[in-house]
Parts: sequence; structure tokens; C-alpha cells
Amino acid sequence: MKVVVLNAFPLNALPEGFEGSIGIQETDPETIVRGLIRESGLPVVSFIRHPASARLLGLEPSAGLAKLEPGDIAIVLTLANPARGQEVTEVTWADLRAWVIEVKG
Repeated sequence: MKVVVLNAFPLNALPEGFEGSIGIQETDPETIVRGLIRESGLPVVSFIRHPASARLLGLEPSAGLAKLEPGDIAIVLTLANPARGQEVTEVTWADLRAWVIEVKG
């Protein structure tokens, strides 16, 4: 079991032939980051490319491709009000929306 931090939920991150279910719940970004990333003790893999968002989360930016397994917990963080073509250099918790996604086998 690991925590995977994403900026979107790509279906191709699920295992090939996946026939389980996923649970999705929107939550407070700061609370979930503190609880699952900083205090849970679970391994954390981040796929957040945006430097300002990664900095707020205390993670390094990463552009890899996510792979999820049954039992994993994904945290999807997005900008609450994205502006196409604008580079956001500062991000606060109020600028984010968050969802917790549980991958059930």
C-alpha cells in the first residue's frame, strides 16, 4: 500500500485488466496532505509536475507516469481555478481542491 499524489486521475494508471472498484471523496487539501503524506508513515510517490504545488506539499516535482495497485490511495490535487496559459508561481491551500481515491481489488 502506498500513497500516490497526482494532478489528475488517469484510468491507465490502474493495473491492466483491473476489475475492482474505486472510491472517490472530495476533501480538504491541507488536512489530507497532513494526514496521508506527512503523518501516515505510508510510502509516498508524487507525480505533481507543477513546481509551486509540489513546494507547498513538501515534495519534489515529478513528471513520471503513475501506476496504481489494489490497496493504494491516490490523492488528486488540482488548482481550484485554473487559468489556461497562465503560469502560477505561488500556491496556497485555498488555491487547491483535493480528492482521495481508494483503489479496491
